Amino acid sequence: MRLFVSAGDISGDNHAARLVRELRSLVPDLEVYGIGGDRLREEGAHIYYHLDELSVVGIREVFGKLPAIWRAGRGTRKILKNIPPDVVLFVDYPGFNLLLAKTAHRMGLKVIYYIPPQIWAWGRYRVRYIKKWVDKVITILPFEQDFYKKYGIDTCFVGHPLLDAIDEKREKGRFIALLPGSRMSEIRNILPLLLSISRIFPDEEFIVPLASHRHKDFVTSLVEGINPKVTVKVGSTYEVLSRSKLAITASGTATLECAIIGVPLIIVYKISSLSWVFARAVVDIPYIGLVNLVAGKEIAPEFVQSKASPMKIVPVIKRLLEDESKDMEKELNKVRKMLGEKGASRRAAEIVAELIR
Repeated sequence: MRLFVSAGDISGDNHAARLVRELRSLVPDLEVYGIGGDRLREEGAHIYYHLDELSVVGIREVFGKLPAIWRAGRGTRKILKNIPPDVVLFVDYPGFNLLLAKTAHRMGLKVIYYIPPQIWAWGRYRVRYIKKWVDKVITILPFEQDFYKKYGIDTCFVGHPLLDAIDEKREKGRFIALLPGSRMSEIRNILPLLLSISRIFPDEEFIVPLASHRHKDFVTSLVEGINPKVTVKVGSTYEVLSRSKLAITASGTATLECAIIGVPLIIVYKISSLSWVFARAVVDIPYIGLVNLVAGKEIAPEFVQSKASPMKIVPVIKRLLEDESKDMEKELNKVRKMLGEKGASRRAAEIVAELIR
């Protein structure tokens, strides 16, 4: 039995790896190959194209990696033709994966989209492509199931896999965690601002937890140049969050990690000017933070682009540190409950196994 997986960023790689681990217990002779990162490789997948070559944020950042993305697209089509899988599993990374879904569908392959494109935020026209090219959609955000079903797409909400990945319970807060995102472009745009803010609070202990060693040297160089008192720690994000009194984070999955652990947070996000102009033209959502989107209201303050400045952010940090975070903690607990029950990866794996067989 063969499964082709395409996950183009770190978050997708983590979620795909957890699914593959569960799937192997259901389909012991499974061969897994495709596009991904270190976590999928650890689960025995043969990685033809590593996500480091492909992961980007924003329009401007895409241009530098277009040659690698084109090569991966051409190469992947040849792989699907020469080594046809029983199921093709796409995980997030819509710009690349949707084009590949078209190819897989035309080849007569079964196509599953796990963590589908956020077309409810922008580019809703793409829903017709998903309906045409994808056999099954598996969602991890509660409001997505109704959205996709409204268009007649076979969809199942399995809960959020982070509930399985995070075991840490919150302890007494010690750190202020700085989480600038997992992509290099995010780190470049966001971390210098977070480090400059940290200098305003000399009595607080700041820490940058990194999921891997991939960007450690670059992050360390920024820290040494802006605020050497900040600690950089690799491989212990959840442990750090469990001991944090506050997190200042980019807008993505980290906001849900904070919600699950119960850490009050502030969302900060900056992208290139060109990407921002494009985003304002096409994105139609009230918030950028996933935690706020799930909640349906702003429970974590958001500071985006021109609003992402020390002058605006520092007063909010001070208020939250002065024990004004209790209401936020209650709202975060509500979000955690909305994300479903533990066992999301297993439930997703059962759906994939059914189609493989």
